[in-house]
Amino acid sequence: MALLIGTKQLSNTPPRVMLDNVSYSAYQSGNNVVYTITVQMRTNSNGGWYDWGWYYNMWVNGTQIAWNGTIKGRTRLNVIGKNIYQSSASITLPLGSSINVRVELWSAESPTYAHYDNFGTFGNDGGATPPYIVAPQLSSLSVSNIGDKYFNASFNVNNNGGQGTDFYIDVATSNFSGVVATRTSSGQFTGLDAGRTYYVRGNAANSMGRIYTNVVTVTTSYNTPNAPTSLKCSQTIMNNIGVLSWNTPSSAGSNAIVGYRIRIYKNNTLFSTIDTGNSGTSYNYTFLEKDWKDGDIFKFDISAYSKRWDSTKMYGSIQTSSNYNVESDKYIYVLINSNNPNDFFKADLNLLINSDLPQNFVEIKKANFGLNINSQWGNF
Repeated sequence: MALLIGTKQLSNTPPRVMLDNVSYSAYQSGNNVVYTITVQMRTNSNGGWYDWGWYYNMWVNGTQIAWNGTIKGRTRLNVIGKNIYQSSASITLPLGSSINVRVELWSAESPTYAHYDNFGTFGNDGGATPPYIVAPQLSSLSVSNIGDKYFNASFNVNNNGGQGTDFYIDVATSNFSGVVATRTSSGQFTGLDAGRTYYVRGNAANSMGRIYTNVVTVTTSYNTPNAPTSLKCSQTIMNNIGVLSWNTPSSAGSNAIVGYRIRIYKNNTLFSTIDTGNSGTSYNYTFLEKDWKDGDIFKFDISAYSKRWDSTKMYGSIQTSSNYNVESDKYIYVLINSNNPNDFFKADLNLLINSDLPQNFVEIKKANFGLNINSQWGNF
C-alpha cells in the first residue's frame, strides 16, 4: 500500500536522483499494528551515480526508525536492480493511530558529495488510520446435537480482514493434540467413539496468521444393550446341570454385544455373578450339593454388555427369570467314617422302601465297597 505513488526528484541535486515511492505493509498484533515502511529510490544511469552508496533517514510520527548514525552504522539502501535502491524498517503503533512518514536521502561517497533532501511528510488522506490487515475475528465455537458417535460443531468468521480465510474445525482426544477429525466448514462430525470425551476447536487464517477459537469439551453418549428376553432354566436338580437360556436383545446399542452378566439368586439373595465373555445365548450351571438343598428357591437375572473404546464393560438393561424350586437328585448318600480302610468293604446298607412309593424312587449306587440288603431296617 502506497503512501507516495510515482516519483519525486531531489530538490538540491541535478535531476539524476529520485525517490520512487514510500510504501508500507501492516498487520494487527493484539491491540497494536505493526507497520513496515519501504523506501525505494533510483538514479539516472547517465549520471554515473548508480554505483554510489545511498543511505536514508526515516521518521514515523516523529520517531526515527532508520538513520545514518556514523558511517559504520548508517542505514543503507540495498541495490535491487541497476540504478534502483530499496530498504525497509518497522514500527509498532497502537490500533487507530494515524501514520506520517518523513524520508531523507543522502550519499556519503565523501563529505563533498553528501546530499540530503527532506521529501516532506507522506501520510494517508485526512490523517485517518491507514488500512492494515486484520487477523480473522472469530465467534465462539459451539457444539450441538450430541449423539453416541456424532455431534455438530460451528463458528463464524466475523471479519476476514478482506481476505479469504483458511477455515478448519478440529476434533482431538486431548487438549489439544491427537487430532482425529477435521472439517473445513461448520457441520457434523461422524464416526466417533461412543462414550468418549473430545476437545473441539475452530481456527481460521489469512496473511496475518492463524487465529483459534475457544476449546469446547464434549462427551459423546453411550447406548447400552436392551434387556435379553425369554429367560429359561432347563432343570434345577441338585448335582445336575441346568441350562440357562435367553434370546438376544432387540438392540445391541452403540457397540456389538461381547458377553452377558448372569446373577444367580438363592432364596432371593444374590449368590454368585458370572460374566460369560461371549455372545452365546445359553450357559450351563451346575447345582452343586454343597451349595443347594432340596426346596431352595433359584432364579437368575441377565444383562448383555458391550465394550467402550477403552475396553470398559458397559452393561445394559436387566431381565429376571421366574422362580424355580431346587429338587433333590433322589440319591441317598451314606458316609462311613473309620480309621480302618477295611471297614469300607464290610459296611451293610439297609434300605426300607415305603410301600406307597414307586419302586424306582430309590437307586442303589455302589462305590468302592459292597452293599448288602438284609432284614435289619434302619431309618434314613
